Amino acid sequence: MDGNRASRATKIARFVAVFIALLAIQIGFGSYGVIYTKLAKGAKTTALVFCFYRDAGCTPVLFLAAYVAERRILFIKTKGEFLLFFIMGFFGMFINQFSYIQGVVFTTPDTASMFQSLIPVLVVIIAILVRNEPFPKIRTKTGLAKLLGILFATVGALVMAYAKQNAKNKSDADKNLTQPTWYGYLFLVSNITCTAGWIVVQKKFIFNRMDSRFREYPINTTAWTYFSGAVCMGFASIYYAEKPSAFAIENHNVIFCLLYAVFITSAMCYMLITWCNMQVNSSFVTATWPLQVLFCAILSYIVLGEVMVALQIVGGLMIIGALLAVTWSSYTEQMYLQNKQPSLECHVEDEDPLLYAE
Repeated sequence: MDGNRASRATKIARFVAVFIALLAIQIGFGSYGVIYTKLAKGAKTTALVFCFYRDAGCTPVLFLAAYVAERRILFIKTKGEFLLFFIMGFFGMFINQFSYIQGVVFTTPDTASMFQSLIPVLVVIIAILVRNEPFPKIRTKTGLAKLLGILFATVGALVMAYAKQNAKNKSDADKNLTQPTWYGYLFLVSNITCTAGWIVVQKKFIFNRMDSRFREYPINTTAWTYFSGAVCMGFASIYYAEKPSAFAIENHNVIFCLLYAVFITSAMCYMLITWCNMQVNSSFVTATWPLQVLFCAILSYIVLGEVMVALQIVGGLMIIGALLAVTWSSYTEQMYLQNKQPSLECHVEDEDPLLYAE
């Protein structure tokens, strides 16, 4: 009896740790835009070069963290592993970040934040299509709470982002602003699709595979993914930079912002995303994504003095209420699965053997 209580307490503690980690991720992401606006807005540093420095600086940090925390650095040994990490690095890091940059350039930051709110819905759809997760059972309380929670959280984030953009449009009505373009929207669709795909692929081919060498090493997984993305970003930066001077950073505020991006937004947040993806299903990992808009609005109010309109507050309350429902649903499902199985592992189906061929 005492053993069962201790086991249940351990499971609850692990779930709480995952939830706290997910909150930390969204605080890290949400504060990044505020810090960049406060310190580096208007700097002449090319956005693509900035991302290259961010990825190149983050990669050794991740490998060092893997060596310290996981006590080893796993090396890629098979063609399947090379292909898998190249795909995750190319699409999950390089195309993801490049599309986001171009999306912000050709639309607006507020439009980009609205698209980010759609990631949880995309993850659920992709996870169901590739049979990573079953379709939520809407006839049960947990299934209905999960489905409606994700939808309401997404709607709440969209409401907040729309309210902020609408308020800015009114205040800037007399200014000659660049209007969003259709290819800007395409870049943002590419961004959120790559993000959702990376999370689902990571879950399916690493953490749901019993024969994966990286299955219990989330930091090594993140490091090799970032390494692949940094290499692609480096080649793209060299190609697009017309002069060597484009790689120079003249503003010291940009350096402070870059350090935050390397250690917090990249290293800490992506490590935690991977670790959480190892512990729980992907839909719960991304269900907290709409909080990014909420935390960004709160920090903008505190740091930048931006006023929150009533519609933003309504959207924020929708996000909080919806995520409480998703959390309850995921907690109930996890406790049920763990009572049936000794670990958090999901059912693993037979995968394509060609992906892991020597």
